[in-house]
Amino acid sequence: MLVLKRLKLLGSTLPLALKGITMKAATYDPASINATATSTTMAVANAKQGDHCLASLLVSGGIVAGIVCYANCTADGTVTVTLFNGTGGAIDLASGTLRVVVFHTV
Repeated sequence: MLVLKRLKLLGSTLPLALKGITMKAATYDPASINATATSTTMAVANAKQGDHCLASLLVSGGIVAGIVCYANCTADGTVTVTLFNGTGGAIDLASGTLRVVVFHTV
């Protein structure tokens, strides 16, 4: 078990115990995102509801302004990644690499 003795989160220090970390990457080509959000799921071995997740999408040309990418473990073995478009207009992203990191908590 990996234990991070000090984790700074919003100005407070919390103990965080981890059983492990899993990383996964896949090619993803999202449909055009209107002024809302789109999501996809990714199978991640050993992911359990309650685990902490991070996600990123690297597309040709780098970071896309106005897109927020977040993830959560919605079922055992499944991570849902959501891309939120906060620009008010449609954005059509190019195909890119979707990466997910799952922190398996105790």
